[in-house]
Amino acid sequence: MKTYALNDPSVQRFLAELTTVVLATINPDGSPLATPVLFVHDDTHLAMVSVDELRKVKNLRRDPRASIAAQSVHSERSACLMIKGVASFAQTPADHCKNSSQSSKKCRPWH
Repeated sequence: MKTYALNDPSVQRFLAELTTVVLATINPDGSPLATPVLFVHDDTHLAMVSVDELRKVKNLRRDPRASIAAQSVHSERSACLMIKGVASFAQTPADHCKNSSQSSKKCRPWH
């Protein structure tokens, strides 16, 4: 398996084809929780929207370590991407979009 940076052009092209990824967080008992989520991205961050009451958000507030998995079956060959990192929270989706190098069109899922 090759390792790429999030800002790698091939990673950016792959993410641009997707609307959802699977976010994996850690439940209080140590078991994984995998949840499909909508997202936007730029070359340094992935941003997702949720509400505080959901288990995935509670998990990330308690332990911000997370993994993201994405798969594309639309290309001529199957491709997948796995990302691991640490989550941080913005007050509003606009906090990410206004600092993003992405066009406002790509930040529209929150409008």
